[in-house]
Amino acid sequence: MKLLRFKCCLSLLVLLLVPTLFFLSACYTIPADTVKPRDPLQHFNRDAQRFNDKMDKAVFKPIAKGYEAITPYLFRRGISNFFSNLHQIPVFVNDILQLRVAWALSDMWRFIFNTTIGIGGLFDVAKHIGLEPHKNDFGLTLNRWHIYTPYLVLPGFGPNTIASGIGIPV
Repeated sequence: MKLLRFKCCLSLLVLLLVPTLFFLSACYTIPADTVKPRDPLQHFNRDAQRFNDKMDKAVFKPIAKGYEAITPYLFRRGISNFFSNLHQIPVFVNDILQLRVAWALSDMWRFIFNTTIGIGGLFDVAKHIGLEPHKNDFGLTLNRWHIYTPYLVLPGFGPNTIASGIGIPV
C-alpha cells in the first residue's frame, strides 16, 4: 500500500514537473550583449548592396536594355555561349581541386566539344549530347575543404563569400 501511494505521488510529481520545466525553458533567452552578429561585415555589405542597386538602375540596366534592343537574339545567345565556354576553364580547375574527377572530365569534354565543334564556343553543342555544365568556383572549393568565410557583397560584382571574392581574380 505504501509503495502504491509512493508511485502515485511520484507520477503526479512527474506530471506536474515536466510541463512546468517545458514552460520555463521556453521563457529563457540569451542576453543581447552575448550574441555574436551573424554578419560581421553587415555595414559594408549593406552599403555595397545599395551601391550595386544604384549602379544597376543608373548604368547597367539602360546598357542591357539598349544592347537587347539593337542585337538579334542569335547573336546575344552566341556571345553568352562564348563566355560560358570560357568560364569552363576555372570550373574545370576547381573540379580538380575538389577531387571531383567525374565533373572534371565532363567539364573538360564540354569545353573541348564547344570550342571545336561549337566554333569557339559560340554554339553549345555539348548540352545536346548530354554534357550539362556544372557550377563551381573557388569559394566552393574552399568550402569543400572545410574552410568557411563570411558573406561579402562586392561593389560591382554582387554577393559572394570572401573565398569566392578571392577567386574572381584567381
